[in-house]
Amino acid sequence: MTKLKKLRIERGLTQNELAKISGLTQTRICALENNEGMIEGSSTYTIAMLANALGVKLWDVIDNEKYVIILKEVSQYPREMKYERVYLLNVRMHKGLSQLNLAKALGISQGCVSRWENEGIDSMRMTLLCKACSILHCHPCDIINSLKEVI
Repeated sequence: MTKLKKLRIERGLTQNELAKISGLTQTRICALENNEGMIEGSSTYTIAMLANALGVKLWDVIDNEKYVIILKEVSQYPREMKYERVYLLNVRMHKGLSQLNLAKALGISQGCVSRWENEGIDSMRMTLLCKACSILHCHPCDIINSLKEVI
């Protein structure tokens, strides 16, 4: 049983009720509950919406212990929050990295980093969030504002 399903049942919620609270669809909730490991490949925004709806921390809904450990570790970094809208661009520049260097370190294209910097990165997969925070030595909230309530 996935952590998500266990948390939902512990709170006495149906999939439909969790869907309404989280803003996700019941179909998406069902898929995440029935496919172990699927949640780690989901967007951080999706996981943040679920954690917020369930009143838990982000790592409480993640099944893969590797990512739980990394998230807890990077969440210990001090939160800089020096900018009105703190996104990847600000943190990357503050750390003195080029888009290309960050992209290479993450194993993605420079265009992907550019898109995230211009549009926000709520769509970033959890696996890449953990890696980016480790590379940048930053708190996840410093690059994804939607996480501020769940980390």
